[in-house]
Amino acid sequence: MFKLRMSALVLASLLALGSAGAALASSGGDANSGDVWLDNVGQPAGPGHEMDPHLGCQDINMWGAGLADSPGAFTINGWPPSGSKEIDHSGNWSYDTTQGGDQVVATISIDTLIATARSNGDSPAHNGYHFKLDFVQDPQKHKTFWVDCPASFTPSSTTPSRPTSSHRSSPTTRSGHRTRHRTTTVHHRRRRHHRRRRRISRRARTPRGFTG
Repeated sequence: MFKLRMSALVLASLLALGSAGAALASSGGDANSGDVWLDNVGQPAGPGHEMDPHLGCQDINMWGAGLADSPGAFTINGWPPSGSKEIDHSGNWSYDTTQGGDQVVATISIDTLIATARSNGDSPAHNGYHFKLDFVQDPQKHKTFWVDCPASFTPSSTTPSRPTSSHRSSPTTRSGHRTRHRTTTVHHRRRRHHRRRRRISRRARTPRGFTG
């Protein structure tokens, strides 16, 4: 009797899984197959799809293997203790399902990631910056990792630049014109002053009423 009950429970579980899989397939989803992991650019995929939780302060490759989807999106959130769960980076990933195997599905610029994290108020903790990867598939895949960038690290070519509007540049140009105009006026006044002094000095040499 006990064996019959166990068999009935196993059969019911299999039927439930089959129904869930059919519902997922009918909704356009998949069984969330495959692996996702991170490593620094230049590093190999590594055996066993190993996720390195401590990355160096350089660009990051996002690896994928056996994924059921071709494209998708991902976000990277600043995570305690260095962040406050805000989105520090977002992008798209792409996987060639016909090729399969280990593939780099996205590359993350360390300059962009750290610059945005700092602008959002993140600051390095004991192991650098802590992040959480949300890899959007069906359902989402989550990974947490550290990036060992010190506080002295300066991201290159990603410093936000504020555009200078024409309204701001116009007063400077007009001011320059005014400055040149004032300088020219001063020169003219000095020339007139020197001419007057020359005429006065000439008159002083030849007194009025003098005859030879």
